Amino acid sequence: MNTQQAQAVRLPRLLSGIPDQGQMSLREHLEIHGDLPAGRGRRHRRRDVAGLLESIDRAGLCGRGGAAFPTATKIRAVAKERRRAIVIANGAEGEPASLKDKLLLEALPHLVLDGGSLAVAAVGASELIVCIPRSAKTARDSLTQALKERAREQYDSVAVRLEVVPDRYLAGQESALVSHLNRGPAYRP
Repeated sequence: MNTQQAQAVRLPRLLSGIPDQGQMSLREHLEIHGDLPAGRGRRHRRRDVAGLLESIDRAGLCGRGGAAFPTATKIRAVAKERRRAIVIANGAEGEPASLKDKLLLEALPHLVLDGGSLAVAAVGASELIVCIPRSAKTARDSLTQALKERAREQYDSVAVRLEVVPDRYLAGQESALVSHLNRGPAYRP
């Protein structure tokens, strides 16, 4: 692949255009990162999802947990299940000395919401739950503002729910979070 081809397939950098203070507006977000593949306020069709998964595969996107599991593989496995899927965006910052979730939720909430919306489409879910630690008031305010902006612009076609979670549950562990969302204890049973 030559340099020109490599530049054509390069995805925008995650933190492109990050503001010095406050959050990126929807207008700024769209100027830098563009619209969702299906377009504003429209549901994704099955062929859009196939293209999305191919793009995720090519990009080499993987989970940030200990196993670095390929994201496209996980999405395909969830999409094949016959049970009702719900997408959970875990912004609870369970990793020691990590501030990535805080930064993304506070400064780039539209990027987080776009990623969640695409995951909802990819697995055929009907809802996105964004989990925010109790102490992350600025992140909660930023996401609330972003959701209002998206509603005003009729940008989303997916239901989004913000869920406040305990500041510390079992190291950000997935089953502890699901237990909490099901009104159980915030630890792995």
